[in-house]
Amino acid sequence: MIASTFRHIPDLRKRLRASVSPWLILLAAGQSFAAGPSNWTQTNEADFRTGTFVNVVATNLGDLKLSRATKTLLEQDARVSSVYALAQTPDGTIYAGTGPSGIVLKINDDKVETAFTIENCVGVFSLAVDGDGRLLVGTGGEKGIVYRVDKPGEKPVELFSSDDVQYIWSIKVASDGRIFAATGPNGQLISISPDDKPRVLFDSTESNLLSLAFDGMTTLYIGSDPNGIVYKVHAVSGKAFVLYDAEETEVSALALDVAGNLYAGTGAEVTESGEGEASTEQTGRPEDATSGIPIPSAPAGDQPPDPNPGRPEPEPRAEKGANEKQEMPDDAEPDGEAPADKEVKNDVAVDLSAPDHGSSGNANDETPAQGNAIYRIDPAGFVTEIFRQPAMVLSIVEQRGTLLVGTGSEGFVYQLNPAAEETVVIAKLDPDQVMAMLPAKDGRVILGLANAGGIAAMSEGFATTGTYTSDVLDAKQVSRFGTLQMHGTLPPETAATIQTRSGNLKDANTVDGWSKWSDEKDANTFVSVTTPPGRFFQYRLSLTSNTGKETPAVSDVSIAYQVPNLPPSVKSIKVA
Repeated sequence: MIASTFRHIPDLRKRLRASVSPWLILLAAGQSFAAGPSNWTQTNEADFRTGTFVNVVATNLGDLKLSRATKTLLEQDARVSSVYALAQTPDGTIYAGTGPSGIVLKINDDKVETAFTIENCVGVFSLAVDGDGRLLVGTGGEKGIVYRVDKPGEKPVELFSSDDVQYIWSIKVASDGRIFAATGPNGQLISISPDDKPRVLFDSTESNLLSLAFDGMTTLYIGSDPNGIVYKVHAVSGKAFVLYDAEETEVSALALDVAGNLYAGTGAEVTESGEGEASTEQTGRPEDATSGIPIPSAPAGDQPPDPNPGRPEPEPRAEKGANEKQEMPDDAEPDGEAPADKEVKNDVAVDLSAPDHGSSGNANDETPAQGNAIYRIDPAGFVTEIFRQPAMVLSIVEQRGTLLVGTGSEGFVYQLNPAAEETVVIAKLDPDQVMAMLPAKDGRVILGLANAGGIAAMSEGFATTGTYTSDVLDAKQVSRFGTLQMHGTLPPETAATIQTRSGNLKDANTVDGWSKWSDEKDANTFVSVTTPPGRFFQYRLSLTSNTGKETPAVSDVSIAYQVPNLPPSVKSIKVA
């Protein structure tokens, strides 16, 4: 009909020319044809990220899956804005260090109570348990202090304080009872011995030693601020080596695996304007990205009709001299020093044969890397970037070859499998920052949160139910919506359903501007859409797992739509 309508126009011109040949004919016509069918497709993490998640996550492979099951233990307490540190004593009690009032909470049988309060401090930033099962507490404020609680209910005993120390950022304990404290704002590593006075084991040129890892024998690893340096320090001599100088300003989290690989996460601030943010878009997907039984496929049928509390900012350290680097004398090594062949050179070694994961974080790169990263430093000192996202890496836990990563800005918990180069979002917490993680004795992972000061427990299994509501499609004109197409997998004991709706107000929260959600339909390769015509469109996926052992996965969703044909409109004919 459209084509035949336009064929009439040249005939009209011929007749006019025949009767008024010397005249100039001017014709103005409105657009009279409709565009072909359009498709709105969501198929990767960046596409899905703009939707609303409830117990559902989008993986880096572009799949929508159920998240880990989480249980809120502490939702809101007016006294607590951040949970900075977690530790569990041999009797099973979990302790949480908080701010800004210096409160230490205790958790038994998922019941949260106040254990004690440290006066005159802005936060309890570190917790640890010594060989005798006693709780160690590191604070921050006008003066950073290390305390020990000999027995539950007793008053904490002060072990260390110094006028040069304002924050105790991290604590580790050796088997001989020595305590190591990473401090700020003067970048000192303090050694506290049971039978000797505390001493400065390593005095860096950095302002803050933020993170600490210990191999349990002779080697400490330290992450710093403001230059993002990773140090290797001998636990007896204090001799230090620079393992890596990251492009990012903070090395905020460290973890070691059984093979001796060190994982260093950076926590540089990511601004809302997008500065420093990295693109999360993934193109393509391995064909075996999902497993299980594919979503049923039925004939397509008719196609569409024509239609940051977080960590406080400490003051910078006192000047020691511009660009001054500490030199340790060669004879500083006492008996028992680690063999020379196990030392790592000061120069950064980069594994050029490793898979390309983006920028290595070298400060000399012409184009700075975006967001924050996790770097793997192997025992030989080779560095590989294994993770980068537009979020702050605030906590890392290593479990049987995988990493759990707590981040800030959106509250995602990632699971990394470095061997398989796989990154999966396994949980999203409403508080925006996952400051601390603790693998508890019952198999769960306890999460300390900031911005709302919450505590949550994450299980090993999947949530039994979850929903994903898409962002709003703007078709630009009132359109008819045709067949919805989707792909994914449905393992046994799992299910997925989908609903759709349309409207003429972009604000999806305006009820009277939208149609009702359609009845739930089982996931199928082709789903007939009964939603009435409208300019805006949404879909909602509901995922279920009867056992929590498997999860359905939806890898892509596509909706076909078309603007109805409009009759031709000839606005004017002028004869001159």
